Amino acid sequence: MVLFFLILLLALTFIAEFIISRLLINDGHWVKRLSLVVLIVVGLTSLGVIINSLSPYSILLAFVSWFRLVNLSRITAGKMRRKELYQRYLKTSVWLIMYSVVAIALIYGDIPFKGLSTIQHLSAVGATLLLLIGLYSIFKWRNHTCSEISITDLPTVSVCVPARNETVDLPGCIDSILASSYPKLEILVLDDCSHDKTPAIIKEFAHRGVRFITGEEPDDNWLAKNAAMSKLFKESSGDIVIFAGVDVRFSVDTVLQIIEQMQDDIDMISILPLRDKSKELTVFIQPLRYWWELMVAPIFGHPASLSTCWAIKSETLHKIGGFEGYAKSVQPEAHFAKRLLQKYQFILAGCRLGVSSVKRPKQQYDTALRKKYPQARHRPEIVFIIILAEFIIFLFPWYGLIAGLISADIFAVFLSLSTIIIVGIINTYISYLVVSKSWILGLVSLYYLVPLEWYLLLRSMLGYEFGTILWKERKICLPMLEVQDSLPKI
Repeated sequence: MVLFFLILLLALTFIAEFIISRLLINDGHWVKRLSLVVLIVVGLTSLGVIINSLSPYSILLAFVSWFRLVNLSRITAGKMRRKELYQRYLKTSVWLIMYSVVAIALIYGDIPFKGLSTIQHLSAVGATLLLLIGLYSIFKWRNHTCSEISITDLPTVSVCVPARNETVDLPGCIDSILASSYPKLEILVLDDCSHDKTPAIIKEFAHRGVRFITGEEPDDNWLAKNAAMSKLFKESSGDIVIFAGVDVRFSVDTVLQIIEQMQDDIDMISILPLRDKSKELTVFIQPLRYWWELMVAPIFGHPASLSTCWAIKSETLHKIGGFEGYAKSVQPEAHFAKRLLQKYQFILAGCRLGVSSVKRPKQQYDTALRKKYPQARHRPEIVFIIILAEFIIFLFPWYGLIAGLISADIFAVFLSLSTIIIVGIINTYISYLVVSKSWILGLVSLYYLVPLEWYLLLRSMLGYEFGTILWKERKICLPMLEVQDSLPKI
């Protein structure tokens, strides 16, 4: 009887969600009130399922229900254009309802392979797949050879640095670029409407050949950073343009090394920098970002790319339309890399390039908030899948190991321990790629990074959907997505 009542309630909430989404098009303040009622019913239903049948799958259903609450809260917020809100809401609802149905089937249905041993196998397979992809990718990046280029054939190069309120890191960045041995180099630094001493710092380097570019407040069609890079590109005159953040430090031969890497029909490269030795421990604030770029993104056809330092041929960037087509993208370089896939190369700085980063924890935190939700394509159902997959691959093996030891299941112990070792090796090696002394912390940092990753991913989602995401003291707005001042109370 309890089971029948719970299933009936779930069915009614599914129907109510679709009715609300249709009524939303015709407006009506009462729709918000109705959605609040459905919020309460969904929450009580999930609680009832857990009380009736406490299991990992009932907890999974509760987690799905929380995402349904987030999706419904979009309606109560009402800060997006109605048609766009309806499309996003409906797409997410369909996927989350499918997840709910699967969870209910796993709780109450007689389904083969629904035991925890199946999750152990999924965990082991996922970790092995990541290892194989990582080995292939790293081998590929490490073995990109290049020939020397004569001085007479050297192209002109423009190094472009956008800066906003960067009094601490900017001088070191400019000094490292000015120390370059490259003979055909221009340096452009844009002051992006700073309200500190950043403009004065840039002007102090004018007598050494640094060009001062005055930035402007962008209109609503542009993200500020993209507008700054677009203006720098238009002001540049080099055959090759290098975009670098103020946290980047070049060695004397970095520019020449970049040019050598861009021979053999390579139009664009992106660089994974080493962490500056004085800032090594801060790499462990960057939650799983390199996992995504180095291991996961290639699975979905997205080449690894980072905004820290990347270079592109000027003619190529003109041909693909510059930044205008990606004015509101938080990662325009990722779009360029995908379009130029056959002429694009991702490079590990430690192998061939003297590029390092001094980015501090606060800056890494802000970067994560800015990029996490867009990487999930602004879709809550994808956020859910990411968190679930990370739990299965990274954390569940420890449960399997403990359960196997208690039950004396040798195979379960072997499978779980193998998975733990594989992900530990991958994380340690990724740490080794970006730090020179503290890489050993990669053996244990993963179990701190995963919960931090989840927090930042959820915080980024709620910020974009309901609150405010700031980047350099400016709000970031997604295309056709408006925000309000505070997060929803769920």
